[in-house]
Amino acid sequence: MVHPCTHAWYPGCSLCVLCFILRTVDATCATTQPDAERVCCLRAATNVTTVQVGHVVNMAHAVLAGGWVLTTFKAKRASSPGGCKATYDLQLEVRSCAGQGIFDRVRLGPAAPGRSCKDVRSWRSNGPEDARISALPDVLDDDASGDGGSRRFWVLYNDFVPRDGDYARFQFGLVGRVLKNGTLALGVPRPLGDWNGTTWGPQEKNWAPFVAGRRTYAHQWLADPKTGSSVAYRVHAPSGTLLERHVCAEAGTALRAALHVNRNAWIAGGTNAVPMRGGARLLALGHTFAATRPYRVYASFAYVVDTRAPFCVRAATPPFHLAAPNDAVSASDTRDPLRVPTRSISHMGPLGNTNIQFPMSLVLTSDETLQLAWGRGDRASHLSALHPEWLTSRLKHLHLRNHTRRPGFWFDDARIIEQDVPVRQFAGERYFTVVRDAPGRGWWLLSRRARALFLRWSSDGLEFSNRKLVLEGDAACNAAALQVQGIALVALRAIAARNPLVATNGTAFRGDWTHVLVVGGKSGDGSFAPHRRDGVRGAVAFDLDPSGGVLRETFTKPLFQGNGNGCVEGRGAALGKHDFRGWCEFDGRFSLVYWRDAFVLYARANVRWGTRSVQMTRSSDLETWDPWRLIDIDGSSPDADRNIYFFGVSANPVDADSLVAVLPVNHPRAGLSAICLTFSRDGTRWSPLVPLLATKPIGPRTADHPAIGIFSDGDDVLVYVQTNVPGIATQGASRLRRYAIPFAVFKATSTRALLD
Repeated sequence: MVHPCTHAWYPGCSLCVLCFILRTVDATCATTQPDAERVCCLRAATNVTTVQVGHVVNMAHAVLAGGWVLTTFKAKRASSPGGCKATYDLQLEVRSCAGQGIFDRVRLGPAAPGRSCKDVRSWRSNGPEDARISALPDVLDDDASGDGGSRRFWVLYNDFVPRDGDYARFQFGLVGRVLKNGTLALGVPRPLGDWNGTTWGPQEKNWAPFVAGRRTYAHQWLADPKTGSSVAYRVHAPSGTLLERHVCAEAGTALRAALHVNRNAWIAGGTNAVPMRGGARLLALGHTFAATRPYRVYASFAYVVDTRAPFCVRAATPPFHLAAPNDAVSASDTRDPLRVPTRSISHMGPLGNTNIQFPMSLVLTSDETLQLAWGRGDRASHLSALHPEWLTSRLKHLHLRNHTRRPGFWFDDARIIEQDVPVRQFAGERYFTVVRDAPGRGWWLLSRRARALFLRWSSDGLEFSNRKLVLEGDAACNAAALQVQGIALVALRAIAARNPLVATNGTAFRGDWTHVLVVGGKSGDGSFAPHRRDGVRGAVAFDLDPSGGVLRETFTKPLFQGNGNGCVEGRGAALGKHDFRGWCEFDGRFSLVYWRDAFVLYARANVRWGTRSVQMTRSSDLETWDPWRLIDIDGSSPDADRNIYFFGVSANPVDADSLVAVLPVNHPRAGLSAICLTFSRDGTRWSPLVPLLATKPIGPRTADHPAIGIFSDGDDVLVYVQTNVPGIATQGASRLRRYAIPFAVFKATSTRALLD
């Protein structure tokens, strides 16, 4: 049987997938060389789709800019001198996704061609083996020799070098580039250098390369058998010089526990690492090796590693096997990974020891398919297309006692995605609020600088427009913003009907417009900041124009003063400071939510000088307000040194009958400086704090602030955070970041907190 895709290239990916699935059940489709067409269009028709890519041993691959496919594998020579059972070359080949065969082929021979082999496992052959490829950005911090296209790569492999009158297996590296005409330009292969007198073992294999922050690194150990740590080096890729050493203590011990392998099992690297969605962490596959004579079993596992030093492993899947095309279990129908056999077969047939599966390379395609190249039985190579969720859903968090993520999420889950949010014309702004418009109508971002309130618009919540001025003056200070619809408009109409701005131009509220209520301002007793005598005001903006973020109408109205009604202000006269008692200044930002047919407003409560807590009030009509009262967090009174800078409340996106607040907390006595979550059923009594993101304490404040506004978006819950807040942090650029938390993870956290 000959399939239509066996000898020709078809650009239609649906046909490609069909052809590849047909190949999985027809042995006549097998080839003796890697097939670029399979790499270019193989996608996961189900959770896992696997094809055999050639009778070559342990192929690795990379897809480079311009549609070039680079493959590497060990090629056996016809003769083997020195008593060696085999002598290998490292073969690199370049193909194009547009077909037309092999554009270039290079073979690298043994580094020690005159070496005599030993009759000991791993020493019976000679030459380079087990190459890994990592695609490189065009420009690296350590090497700015890019040519305008990301067609560069870094290859790590092991070969023998003379040492102490004998030989040892050593890691070699080279940097190369695929030129525009498809030919290879290779640097000089160099052994990785020593590190401050470190003596390498006699067999340095399976170093796992990765790129982080435009620098090249490699994990020497995921689990050092002597120390139980993970060890990574920063490598100057062109020269092989080791520049930095990073140790994550206990990471190997935690990884071994998560993999449930015994202390005699070997844990080592496998593939290169690729960025997970958002780029905050890296994903790779390693391998486990267990040997009890005469049996040998190799299995794969996926793991997640930080993109910051010391590059700790944060999560891992259990070890697994994948079904090969001609196995009894169909590879394209496999929902779950196969169990790892407890021992290998006693007799090796033409396929070799089929219980040896060895991960070699990982590619993340533009449509977020994971392509895994893996070897089997030291006889053949396979390519599997995996749905990322199929793999990442099996990740289990590693518990590292000495490496709390700082900064980083404290959730026991590694699937939280961090993304930078570009903010145009950003200059000294803080107190961000995110307002989600009706589905399909976009997002609004409000921010404050001094006594000005700005607004930006976005269609996706990531790319925001240039800023527009919304309000100036005290009304812009500490403002809370809320999109209001439905019954909430009744209260707004009551204000609008008495406001001359609205009355004179004849406009009125319309249900198809976007309406945002802003509450802000400070209060004063006349002797301190007399210009604040109008107190807290409400401002209404409506018909926000997505084309430019222009507000069609705004007006303001005084809502209340800071005296009376139970307002909490405990800052008395001390050390020459003003006596605020009896008159709330409202010097912290407000938070406003419309919940259970009422507006609920949260404000800072200055319990005493240096101690900040939270108070709340309600109103159904924005005219009459309930008495102020302190909120209750986990049944505790305001602690003498616990500072809550503000309290950002939203409707709980995973539980319509509750609220969630995000808040910056600095509590030195508890050793806590973090952005936290807390949950409530009534808006007054709140759950214990859930630390979300570590942040640096600066005096009584924190360097980072959350934006107010938490939303569900598909399978995620979104939280925004501003780092290095101007006016507080003195070092580092301020940025806005968005975190996507899996909906199920956030829901489990909410449920657990509300039960406490």
